[in-house]
Amino acid sequence: MLDGIIEPLGPTTQNVLLGTSLLMAIPSVMIFLSVALKPAANRRLNIVFGILYSLTILITMWSWLFYVFFGVIEIALTGHIVWYAWNWPRAQPDASLRGDLPGRSDRQSAASRFLHSRLSSANGPDPPSTSAARHAR
Repeated sequence: MLDGIIEPLGPTTQNVLLGTSLLMAIPSVMIFLSVALKPAANRRLNIVFGILYSLTILITMWSWLFYVFFGVIEIALTGHIVWYAWNWPRAQPDASLRGDLPGRSDRQSAASRFLHSRLSSANGPDPPSTSAARHAR
């Protein structure tokens, strides 16, 4: 890289820099699209770009030690993105079961339920509420 060559892409040219800039811009655009797109399209794009990024990183991370360090982190993150997108709930539950707050979108409530289910399953069952414990006495 110090000699004007980007491994494995070759000499640093306008086209190489434009291509790498596009590759670096996609994660920023995906942050916006994750909020703006419908869940089905969002899910597909996260799976496709997560796999493409993991493969790109695997191919390009071997020339410098700091590339390997950041490559391992990026592969772990993109792998988790693909896993979450693949396992994201596809069906919307019945509106009466959601308990939405006023003005809350379906996408936000689906995300909240998904994250809550993941966190609660990792931490064990929820403790009984104080009102339920009070009535049990």
